Amino acid sequence: MLIMSHAAIQRAITRCAAFIAGTSAIVAPATWALGFALSTRSAEPPDVATSRASMPATQSRPASLRDAGVVAAQVSLTLAERAWRVSEGRTDKPTFQERQAYLRERSDEMIQRLRESGVNLVIFPYGGFGPPQDEQDERRLAADFARRLRAAGMFVGVQLPAGRIRPEAWAAASRPADDWLVRDAAGGPIVAPLRGHFHASRVHPEYVNECLRLVEEAARNLQPDMLLLPDPSPAVGYERAAVDAFRRFVTARRELPAWADSLRQLDPTAIEPPRLDADDPVLLRCWLDFRADIVRTHVAAARERLHRAAPAALLAVEMPIRPVIPSRDIGPCFELRDVADRVDLLRDVQPVRIEVRDRVNHQIAALKALRDAGRSVIMECQRPIDAAQAMAFGRDAIGCIAWFHWGEPFADPLARVELAPQTVALARFFAAHRDLFRDVQPVTDVVLWRPPLVDAGRPPEEHPLYLQTESALVTHRVPFTVCLDPALPTLSGRQALVLAGASRLSDEQIERIERHVRTGGGLVAIGAAGTRDELGNTRRESLNDRLAAWDGRSRIGPELSCDRPTAEAPATSTAPRSRPEVSSPRRAFRVGQGRVVLLDRPGPPENVWLIARRAGVRPPGQTPPHEDDFYAALRYAAGGALSLECPLTEGGVCELTRRADGQTTILHIVNFNPRLPERPTRARVRLPPDRAATRVTRHVPADGARSDVPFTPRPDGVEFNVAACPLYDIYEIATAPRTNGR
Repeated sequence: MLIMSHAAIQRAITRCAAFIAGTSAIVAPATWALGFALSTRSAEPPDVATSRASMPATQSRPASLRDAGVVAAQVSLTLAERAWRVSEGRTDKPTFQERQAYLRERSDEMIQRLRESGVNLVIFPYGGFGPPQDEQDERRLAADFARRLRAAGMFVGVQLPAGRIRPEAWAAASRPADDWLVRDAAGGPIVAPLRGHFHASRVHPEYVNECLRLVEEAARNLQPDMLLLPDPSPAVGYERAAVDAFRRFVTARRELPAWADSLRQLDPTAIEPPRLDADDPVLLRCWLDFRADIVRTHVAAARERLHRAAPAALLAVEMPIRPVIPSRDIGPCFELRDVADRVDLLRDVQPVRIEVRDRVNHQIAALKALRDAGRSVIMECQRPIDAAQAMAFGRDAIGCIAWFHWGEPFADPLARVELAPQTVALARFFAAHRDLFRDVQPVTDVVLWRPPLVDAGRPPEEHPLYLQTESALVTHRVPFTVCLDPALPTLSGRQALVLAGASRLSDEQIERIERHVRTGGGLVAIGAAGTRDELGNTRRESLNDRLAAWDGRSRIGPELSCDRPTAEAPATSTAPRSRPEVSSPRRAFRVGQGRVVLLDRPGPPENVWLIARRAGVRPPGQTPPHEDDFYAALRYAAGGALSLECPLTEGGVCELTRRADGQTTILHIVNFNPRLPERPTRARVRLPPDRAATRVTRHVPADGARSDVPFTPRPDGVEFNVAACPLYDIYEIATAPRTNGR
């Protein structure tokens, strides 16, 4: 799955979407024919034929993208689309210089340069968004490029030109397409970020068939390793076809017992889809569910067509991620939860495309959420810090490090920014040290459940409360993950579940949470939890009240403490300790064998300081403490010392991963502060009970340095000094089975 950021306004899309949707995010269709092709049935252009004559012999490559990991480059636009963008919609006919630069991007010399930079996957468009007869030359050129990439040992990724059209071009081809357009609540078409181009509906049967035909054609002609569907977030709006389909959806939902009472008063034959700011939460929930089902159906049909023509190919899908609730003025929009939780996009390698120009805290949490959902992540790596972030917090993929324009690869999808040597070094390190990234899982003490941020009837104050908690976990360097699944399947053992902004919980979720706590797990509830059911109906008793009722019936837990636990006085001890300064009113108590902490908020503002990369990573003078009341609450709920304690002071963030066999534990430290290296500190890592550290090795991917690090064994793990970190350091902890209890 390739997930992208789709901004609510055209200006934001224009800046960030060059790779996000490839061709689909910044350009739309154009009617054109390549100037160097003699006709639609002519021989290959001479430049291409000459390049093929010098094509290198077939080079070996890993069997699949899963074996190789993903480091990508992208040819973002077709030639006609570039001409259309450069001329601001005046012409789609390229100049001679533009044609020559376009061919250089597909030359064997360019392929070799990409290989030397660590790139193993090249994504390029299968023609533009125009009618099929207008795109034949470009699609023949794409087929030739795919053959030569495979011959050079590269993987082939194909961007499918679907989801956007230029109505004038289709009308000129005697296929009027006005009724294909996605429309807003006022009836106007949803514009794409290029003049004269519009989003097309995945509900209209004729256009859906056109898209599926294109999937099968591209798969048959190019045999790609990965087919990339464009962002489906504007897949459906308030157009006639969507209204009719929504009415059928509501009619079917009325037959479900859980919805019968809520929908009994509605006449499905007369209802209209609600706006996102509608006062009817039930109908709005139906509308959001309907749109998610449209995407799921569209993706499933595309996957079936793809595997019919190219069984080994992977399906990638661009989807949006947003840190805050999207603009309620835009009809078509989806949330991350709608994607990862409800749409089964891929079962193999799943590159997830996200936009990096956002709050650092949210970027990291999004990577963690997608990894927890089994999604590999491709980021837009315009700078070395982006690649470092993807390597540390993503799942076996770096991202797109190069985009083509004017015949050269650059580090920015729109500007001529040279590739940074550090980015290339990180890509090469990723390929050379696959065992540090492949088949590893994050070590998780804390699970943050992410409720759907686009949810009818949820109090608006809950959105920032969740985001603040998300940020506080990042800035406290706590080993945590973000769970998108409402059934909480990954919650286990002594992990602490964190609920923030979770006023809506179903009976099944409340039962799952209580069972987790009573059997030995932990819970940190920030704000009111479970005050309503999943449909928004007020409960007689909230989850907080249900748990607090145990306060008088079970043993009160120990005072929360910020003291660093030691082997002689573990954090689980019930001995009295000094109470830290309270930064957030809270109660801590036991429920059954587990532990519960109720907080009003995740601490003071400095707990959420990692916000802006260019202007520094925190407001001046606001450094979050390594251990405060919030940190102590997490430790208490998790049952003692956390798996990682690494008190950083600048812009550093930690991640702890481990191989499934337990033989290797890896500490990642990424410094997001562009001005200061992260200072030296001392890290303590908890290891599996049956493993003992045998060696600690420091890797510096940006320059390839490697050195052994002295360490001190501990009864529960290992302790060692962490050096100053300018960008990204990895500490590889090799272990062996304990012998004689040591």
